[in-house]
Amino acid sequence: MTKMERQRIERMMRLGCIACAQIGIAHIAQENHHILDGGHRMGDWYTLPLCRGHHQGDWIADQREVLGDRCVAISDGRPLFYAIYGSERELWEKVQLRLKLSLAWPLSKILSRRDVA
Repeated sequence: MTKMERQRIERMMRLGCIACAQIGIAHIAQENHHILDGGHRMGDWYTLPLCRGHHQGDWIADQREVLGDRCVAISDGRPLFYAIYGSERELWEKVQLRLKLSLAWPLSKILSRRDVA
């Protein structure tokens, strides 16, 4: 992980869960989700801040009460998650905008260190 990637992740995690934010609730982000492309992790620059519920389906009672049938984790399957919260790329772009960082998306999942600088 580069210094810039580490700094981005630290700032990103302070934003809170991006999926919760999509439906207007604030919840702490506990997990750093790596976006996949073709079944491979894209790298530390391409990550999302998620709560345990939206990442692994580990919901707390308050979330279950507020979210109801929207208690869908990315681990439940991307098509279902995307239908409610948007795609990983859409969420990543929202994170990048909030962090005031580039929206440049790689043409390949193979990234050089210079690509994220």
